[in-house]
Amino acid sequence: MGVRQEYEKRVDKKQREIAELEGQLRESKAVLQAYLEFLRHLPQESGDGKTATGSGLRPGTDLYKAWQYLTKLGRPAYITELLKGIGKEPTKENRVSLSGNLSWHVRKGETFTRPKPNTFGLVGMSEEETELLSPEDEAEPDALPLDE
Repeated sequence: MGVRQEYEKRVDKKQREIAELEGQLRESKAVLQAYLEFLRHLPQESGDGKTATGSGLRPGTDLYKAWQYLTKLGRPAYITELLKGIGKEPTKENRVSLSGNLSWHVRKGETFTRPKPNTFGLVGMSEEETELLSPEDEAEPDALPLDE
C-alpha cells in the first residue's frame, strides 16, 4: 500500500469522525434549546428556593396582580372585586379566565384558597379573615395600587 492510499484512508476516517461529531453537536444544541424554552416558562428563583416575588407567580400576570391585591387587602375577595382591584373590567370572559386560573392553584394547594364560591383568598389567611359578607352586602373598596 502506498503512502497516498494510507493518507486517503486517514482523511476518510477523519471526515466520518467529524460528521459524527457534527451530528452529536446538532443533537446537543437541540436539547439545549428545549431546556432554555422550558426555563423561560418557569418563574425566577432566589437562593432559598422560593421565587423572587415570594408568591410563586410571574410578575405582571393577572394572577400575580390578584396575589398583590389580596395581600394588601388582607382578606379574601369575591371575583368581581378582585377583577376591579387588578384594574380589569368584570366581564364574563375576565371572570371565567381569572377564576379558572385561581381555581387551578386552589386545587394544587398553592398560593390561593377558596373559602366560599367565587371568593378567593391566600393560603395562610386566618379563619377570621375568611369570614365574609356576601358580595352584595359588602361595600366595594377602591382598587389598591399595584406595584408595576
